[in-house]
Amino acid sequence: MLQAKGVRAIDQQDIDAGVYSIYDVVMPTPGYEVQYPAYTEDKYKELLAEDGLKMGDLQNQKQRDFSLRGNYRKMLLKPKHMSWKLKRYVDKTLPLQETDVSLLTTDVPRNNWHSQAEVVERDATALCLTFELPSAAYATMCIRELLKDSTEVAHHSALNEKLGGSSSTQ
Repeated sequence: MLQAKGVRAIDQQDIDAGVYSIYDVVMPTPGYEVQYPAYTEDKYKELLAEDGLKMGDLQNQKQRDFSLRGNYRKMLLKPKHMSWKLKRYVDKTLPLQETDVSLLTTDVPRNNWHSQAEVVERDATALCLTFELPSAAYATMCIRELLKDSTEVAHHSALNEKLGGSSSTQ
């Protein structure tokens, strides 16, 4: 999250000068210390009204713990240090990626995957991604955008059923 300091609306002159890119655009999270873009303020008010609240209710003088100062989130982020690898594997119950813990212990099964030269009948392929995002960013949204796939529970339940897995959404 970004602090309110330095956040301002830009104008056509800023755009023409190329001072900012789409990666500089931020959107406010609800609160009393944020500047709402003119085109969204009515929508924020409408959403608060659905819960019986007004903008002034976000600052509670009597109980400060119930106050929302608000903040800003980047609208778009670009992952850093992104890499990918296709891995073939046999046992879908074993981990595809070794963790720090599995590297330090000897009782965790290793090498569920194998190289192209070792491909056997009835194995599967997995896409393993590695990337960095700043705090408060969601890797699931990044993956959804990369794969252009739905993140809806019903969609993934149907995929699980199609692959013979459980349709449980626990």
